[in-house]
Amino acid sequence: MLPRLKDVAEAAGVSCALVSMYLNHHDTGHMKDDTRQRIREAIERLGYRPNPIARSLRTSKTRMIGYIGGDMRNETRQRQMVLFHDELEKRNYQTLMAYGQGDTDATQASFKALLQNSCCGVIVNQTFADFLSPENVDVPVVFCSRHPPKPGTENTIFCDFSVGMNEELDYLESLGHREIFLVWSARDWDPLDGRLVTFQKRYPNNVLRIAQSDGDIPEEPFRKHRRENPQITAYACISDITAVSLLSLLNAMNLRVPEDVSVCGWDNDRFGKPLGLTTVETPLQEMANSAITLLLNRLEGKHNQVKTRIESHLLPRKTVAKPPI
Repeated sequence: MLPRLKDVAEAAGVSCALVSMYLNHHDTGHMKDDTRQRIREAIERLGYRPNPIARSLRTSKTRMIGYIGGDMRNETRQRQMVLFHDELEKRNYQTLMAYGQGDTDATQASFKALLQNSCCGVIVNQTFADFLSPENVDVPVVFCSRHPPKPGTENTIFCDFSVGMNEELDYLESLGHREIFLVWSARDWDPLDGRLVTFQKRYPNNVLRIAQSDGDIPEEPFRKHRRENPQITAYACISDITAVSLLSLLNAMNLRVPEDVSVCGWDNDRFGKPLGLTTVETPLQEMANSAITLLLNRLEGKHNQVKTRIESHLLPRKTVAKPPI
């Protein structure tokens, strides 16, 4: 039988009211430290999980947070989804996930479905942050966006990709690279993406729109690009998956990395780590913590400090070196 709140109270040697107060974060500042510790240890020892349905019947409020995610084929999106779920669970909230499918209408439909399922708040992943206009929605909504928020906006966690891209280009240039190309998606063109904006300020004509939706680079178009641009010594890629595909193509063309060509990825996922791929990392844990804290501040009337601008940063590894002489 699943442990009940009463079981936690008995194991901790406190009243049910104190356990309920602890679980709902009500007035815990007046609770003794050893009392909080005994309750926490009892919860962990018994494996107790609050019943969100029972709680909503008692309080007329759910503890269900909606989350609209991006393309689940993308490992970074998968990691992000798990982080949000786990962090919300630590704070005694359940998560209802939806998938926007990269389409405005589908994302709007997902958003409406979450509200119909009595979510008390919604977090929207960066991919779809600009698709929705929740002014008339009566629950708090927090966005994680790669676009700078509009002045006066207070519900956005801004993932600033420009920092990581500038660090990447500064690093390549410090080694002597002057012929650098950005390998971008053939389908998606986001003119406000910080990576694209930052790169084009420094290399306005050096964007290769070739990567497919799964991140792979088609061989023949890339070979044609290399024949027409043999002087290129470095590539910055839209993702680690695309960078790994590029490494394979360069190897097939008898071009050595990093001796002949340097390659940088983006995401710091599991595909690039074993290869020593130089990449840029967005701190997903920090982004999840900030977005959840911002949402719960609005839900629970709290004023915890929130970092609303999250920076990406370069991780130098083995796939970048000085250009050939």
